[in-house]
Amino acid sequence: MQRDFFQEKMKGVLIMSKQMLEKLYGEYREKRAMASDDVRRTYDEMHDAFQNYLDAVCEDEFRNAFMFGYAYGLKAAQAGMKEGVCA
Repeated sequence: MQRDFFQEKMKGVLIMSKQMLEKLYGEYREKRAMASDDVRRTYDEMHDAFQNYLDAVCEDEFRNAFMFGYAYGLKAAQAGMKEGVCA
């Protein structure tokens, strides 16, 4: 083991230096294979499902806010627009 690539840690355990780890990670990224078709397909499916989830949450939030405002408006109208009316 070359001393430049490793640094000592407590109790004599050797760990990789940050520079060596970055070098190895760079080599790994350059040489790794592309993700398989299955991985890319399932990623796309997951992305679509998450987008559908976010759309549903936004729609639900709008509906709840709209219904709260609608109910508040009806209650205010029935109360003769008195100040401090709560739904």
